[in-house]
Amino acid sequence: MEFQIKRRHIIDVVFPIALFFVFAVCALMVIQLAANVYDDITVIAEDNYNTGTALSYVSEKIRQNDENGSVSAGSFDGCECIIITQKYGEQEYCTYIYERDNSLCELFARKDAEVSADDGTQIMEVSDLRIEQIEEGLIYVSCTDSSGDETGTVVSVTSSRISD
Repeated sequence: MEFQIKRRHIIDVVFPIALFFVFAVCALMVIQLAANVYDDITVIAEDNYNTGTALSYVSEKIRQNDENGSVSAGSFDGCECIIITQKYGEQEYCTYIYERDNSLCELFARKDAEVSADDGTQIMEVSDLRIEQIEEGLIYVSCTDSSGDETGTVVSVTSSRISD
């Protein structure tokens, strides 16, 4: 009886190891690609959140205070702003909503008070907030995200000033 001796070739060892390394490299490449996509999506979502929230905030403030012509677009201390005028008792007060140093700011003060844009409360980070009265009763508000895309909205001011 003859015993057959199996001969082992180097390829029997190298091939499975090479196959394992190819699989490992492919898996790492897929993980790296997924991480890059996740980072991109996170940046886009954050930009959308920041611009969308800022525009929603300004729009809602306009809608909440849209009575007796109290809402207008204007300028305050060199900044484009929304000016909301309100009367409490005999005193008239103004709320200014504007962008200062890449922050959405709000300032509530008596109409005749000496205040500056630095006195406002920072609400959130925004970039390049623009406010303009495009025609009677329509205010255009826009801001730019970190990738340079501008998002805007037009808000209708439906009330008009009633003369005293």
